[in-house]
Amino acid sequence: MKTPSSRRERHGKNRSLTIRYLEELTLEDIKSLAAFADRRLGSLPRSQFSAEDVVQKTLLAILLGTTRSQVGRRPKAQHLQSKATFLHYVRSAINSVIDAFGRSQELRHKHEPIQRQADWEESHASPVLTSTVEADADAQMVDLKRELFTRLRKNASSELLPVIDEWERTFFWACHVPCRRKREYVRRVRMLAMGILKELAEDLRR
Repeated sequence: MKTPSSRRERHGKNRSLTIRYLEELTLEDIKSLAAFADRRLGSLPRSQFSAEDVVQKTLLAILLGTTRSQVGRRPKAQHLQSKATFLHYVRSAINSVIDAFGRSQELRHKHEPIQRQADWEESHASPVLTSTVEADADAQMVDLKRELFTRLRKNASSELLPVIDEWERTFFWACHVPCRRKREYVRRVRMLAMGILKELAEDLRR
């Protein structure tokens, strides 16, 4: 019979391993995951949800799962046997994120075929972070958002700040980094955010 203390110990070990493998992700790992996501996206519109957006959302969900928040994804022990099994889990999570996005696209075309692209990008919510509470009401989710955007602004050049401001306004519900300006700016914000997510994982491990 599993006792509460044994469950806490198991969860603590899983949390530590998850953070460790997040820290160990290299730029090549991220590129490989993005290439995998791009293949899985198939004919889905990249203007609404790019491969990089998929990877970022997935890793953020896994990072949130290491907190005591009610949101996020939590790999099990069998997913944490090695970095290879962890990457396999991440690819599985990427599949889930893309499947959810694909279903939302099907519903959109079925029920709102005339809806304008800009209006949809502004209002669409992606079910990436499943939760029993509203995301913006979850204290740890709010704290993570605050820390992420504080660090983003600290490290970003001035031309990226409008992109960061817009993303912050839609962070809990948008499925992508909004692109109202140059796509190069969005790409640079994504890269900064990826680095900061790794920093946050390291901070959680300390």
